[in-house]
Amino acid sequence: MPPIDKKQSLFPTLFNNLKKIKYLEILPIVYKWSRQTNVDFAQKFKSPFLREAFSLLYDDEKVKMLVFALPLAYFDNKSAGCPIGGSLIIAKKLEEKYISLGGKINFNADVKKIIVDKNKAIGLIYNNEQISNSNIVLSTADWHFTFFNLLNKEYRNKDTDELSKSKKYEVFFSSMLFSIGIKKDLGYLPHFFRFPLKKEIVSPDGTIYKRLEIEISNFDEVIVPKGKTLISVNLYTKNGDYWINLRRTDFELYNKLKNDFCNLIIDAIGAYIGKIKDDIDMIDVATPATIQRYTNSWKGSTQGWLPSKNFLSSTTCAFNLKEVKNFYYSSHWSTAGGGLPVVIKNSREVTKLICKNNKLKFIF
Repeated sequence: MPPIDKKQSLFPTLFNNLKKIKYLEILPIVYKWSRQTNVDFAQKFKSPFLREAFSLLYDDEKVKMLVFALPLAYFDNKSAGCPIGGSLIIAKKLEEKYISLGGKINFNADVKKIIVDKNKAIGLIYNNEQISNSNIVLSTADWHFTFFNLLNKEYRNKDTDELSKSKKYEVFFSSMLFSIGIKKDLGYLPHFFRFPLKKEIVSPDGTIYKRLEIEISNFDEVIVPKGKTLISVNLYTKNGDYWINLRRTDFELYNKLKNDFCNLIIDAIGAYIGKIKDDIDMIDVATPATIQRYTNSWKGSTQGWLPSKNFLSSTTCAFNLKEVKNFYYSSHWSTAGGGLPVVIKNSREVTKLICKNNKLKFIF
C-alpha cells in the first residue's frame, strides 16, 4: 500500500510524496481494471464454466473488475478478513477506543436537526427537543437523511438534487438476508457456493432470482454453537423501497410475505443439499426495511453509491459545505462503493481537514 502521511510539515510531506512516485507504475493497471466489467472479462475465457461463473458474479449485473480485485488484494495483503465474533466485535473495539480517548456516546438519542445560525453549525436538536451545543458538527450518518432532514433541505444544490434522483450514481443494492440455524454440522459443504435454481423464485418486490448463493458458517463458535451450522442466503434487490413502504403501511402483510418468501428459499436449499426443515431451530429474515431501521441507510442501501462507469471518480458528497461553516460530512456515501476501507480513509481525510481549518496539528 502507498505510505500514509503522518505529518503535515513541509519536508516529511514532500519526502512521502516522492516515495509515492514508485506507485505511478500501477496506475495503468488500476485504470485498466476500473474500465473492464466482469462480463467483459468473462468473454476472455475459453472454458464455458468460467465464462458463466464470471458473468454471474453479481447476478447478471455488470460491475467493474476493480470491485472484485480489491477485496482479493486486501486478503492477500492480510489487511482484511473475517473477525471471530462478527461485526459486533469490531463495533465494540471502536467504542472502547473512542471512550478511552475521552469520547462520550449518547445512546438512544436520535438527532432531529443540525442547528445552523448565521451560516454556522452550532449544535444539534434531538427528537426529545434536548439541545447540544458544539463548535463543530461532523455527520457520519446517512447522506440523504443528513442533507434532506437534518439540514432541512436548506442547502440543496444541483449536485445534491442529481444524487437524490440517481442521475449521477445509482444507489447500491439493498438485500434480503435469510439466516437459518441448523442443529447439525454441515461442515462437509463448501463455505460458500452458488447454484442455479430449477425454477425461478420471484420476490414479492418483483425481483426474479435464477440462482442462490449459500454461505455456510460453523467455524466461529462465538456466533454458531459447536455441532451446529448457520446457513445464510443474501439476495440483492434494487427495489428496497417496496419492503420499506410495505412495513410502514401494512405490517401484517409485510410479515406474511417475508415469511412466505423464506419458505421458498428453504425449499430451494433443501432441494439442492438435502432436506433441512426438520433440523431448523432458528430463522431470521432481514429485509431492506430492516437495514434501514437499524442503520437509517437511504433505500436500505448496503454500501452507499454503486460504482458505475467511472469507478475512480469521486461523488459530490464533499467533506464540507461552503455555505455552512463548522459542518463536516463523512461516511460510506462519500465515495462510490462504500465499505469499511472507504469509511476509514474518508474519516482520516475529514479529520485532517478539520485540523487544517482549526490550525491544529494532525497526528496519525
